[in-house]
Amino acid sequence: MPLTPAEGADLDPSPFDDLPTPLVVPVPTMLDSFQTINILAPLVRCSKLPFRHLCSLYETQVTTTPMMLAEEFSRSQIARTSDFTTSKEERGVFWMEPRHAGLNRETIHPEDRVSKTDHCPRPHSRLPPTAAPPTKQSVLVRGALLAQFASPNGKSLADAAELISPYIDGLDLNCGCPQRWAYNEGIGCALLRKPELVRDMVRTVQDRMGWNWPVSVKIRVDPDLKWVAVFLFILPRCPLSYGGCIADIYVQATYQYPTSRRPVRTPHPTDNRLTDTLVKSALSAGVSHITIHGRTRHQASTEPVDLDAIKFAVECAGGQVPCVANGDLWDLSDAAKMRETGVKGVMGARGLLAK
Repeated sequence: MPLTPAEGADLDPSPFDDLPTPLVVPVPTMLDSFQTINILAPLVRCSKLPFRHLCSLYETQVTTTPMMLAEEFSRSQIARTSDFTTSKEERGVFWMEPRHAGLNRETIHPEDRVSKTDHCPRPHSRLPPTAAPPTKQSVLVRGALLAQFASPNGKSLADAAELISPYIDGLDLNCGCPQRWAYNEGIGCALLRKPELVRDMVRTVQDRMGWNWPVSVKIRVDPDLKWVAVFLFILPRCPLSYGGCIADIYVQATYQYPTSRRPVRTPHPTDNRLTDTLVKSALSAGVSHITIHGRTRHQASTEPVDLDAIKFAVECAGGQVPCVANGDLWDLSDAAKMRETGVKGVMGARGLLAK
């Protein structure tokens, strides 16, 4: 039975009525400023709107679309409708704990409190899990959405970026898809041996969208790490700021190559030097954060991730940029082990889907 006006007037106000406006920050700022950041990886056919929204209900602060083909997306309305949908409700709202005492919404630098994209958050009804902050230091923060594209040329990528920019918080160029069809099409891992093309693609997008518009690059390491170092060194050098060129770098530091087909080998001393070169080259390219995946393009997902390799890559970064770890993340204990490597965020894929 509906309430009468008099009865409704007697109801207590909702405890959520006095919530502050959620803080909107770029992903690297989120990683640097707050603890326990969880990220949904791009999942083929799976990380579409319903699953992204579901994950955002369970402390997944950053979500990513599946890989989309920029050429098809930019020229076909049918492809755009099929590949991408969003809503004003899909980003979660979270109470986050600052990494450092005294950090709050007032002390975060104004430049780091503004998203560098064309996305303007619309009014929404998303609420945090609790009305009251867990601690006195907790800050209310809005989650973020990244769109991932694969493209063999810069024009298509820039066209796709322009079309999708009002709805996302950053664009990611896939340079790590290991599937044979993608390699044959000149996308995904095929771009690892074409660093000049990737550089031109990033520049084309930023020429179109503005040099503060965030572009990220995801790669899997080539078995010959010197190629990855060249790849990252050639990327356009931009300031080490969160509005610049964001690179999510999937790194396999070659301590070991454990597989079911051959015994674990003892690494050659140059392996570590190559990994160090890889990360240092990424830093020199002006990347904003690094995601470290402990497998090469040729390794199956059934092969274990090397946490020591992730830790070594984090040490190579030297704290200049925040790092994220990815691979074999199935439960909270796995996440805790990953965080021990020194990363500031963890990325889940099959583990989130299985739950």
